[in-house]
Parts: sequence; C-alpha cells; structure tokens
Amino acid sequence: TTTSITCQEIKGFHFTKIVEALTPESVAKQYAVIKSVEEVTTTTGMPAKLITIGFSVSSKDTTKKETPFERLMLFTGNLDNTIWLNATYPEAVKPFIYEMVRNSLLSVKYEQP
Repeated sequence: TTTSITCQEIKGFHFTKIVEALTPESVAKQYAVIKSVEEVTTTTGMPAKLITIGFSVSSKDTTKKETPFERLMLFTGNLDNTIWLNATYPEAVKPFIYEMVRNSLLSVKYEQP
C-alpha cells in the first residue's frame, strides 16, 4: 500500500511548541494543506496532538499523474522532549487502513527520563 510510519525524538522542545509552528502558511510552503488537528490521548494516557495533512505527488512517468496522499502526524512527549510519529499513505487506501494506522500511532510508548 506504500504506507510508511516513521518516528523521531526532538530534544529540548515541548510538543505544543512544535504544533504551534505548523500553521496553514508553513505547511503550504511544502505544497500541503492541514486537513484536521485533534487533541488526543495515547493508549498510555499521554496527551498528544494528531494532525492530518494532505498533499499530492506527481508520477515520474510521462503522464505526470497526481496521486493524493495523507500524512498523520502525532506529537506527544514531556516538558523537555517531543516524540513525532508520521504515517503516510495514498488517499485511495484510507478506507482500508486509516483506523489501523491511527491506532498504531496512538499506541506509542515514551519512557520518560
């Protein structure tokens, strides 16, 4: 399904500061749009933000056909560190994988130092 999930830790920043920087204008510079922003709780009880953005990718062949994608970005962590998870998938497969991918992101466990 060309679906991928990545994770990275950002040290020195609370996740709310990073989310505040994700404005429609900043995302538009990357040829994307913010579709939704949700306040969520991980399965371990940590507060988090789940942001959905949409963007399109042109094919590399001569047709240059645009394929729409969605990216779910989950931000959580503690006062000093942020955990940022990304899940990207073609919009065409969303009905089949969205809940599974969303639940996978929400299952993140962060061992706080």
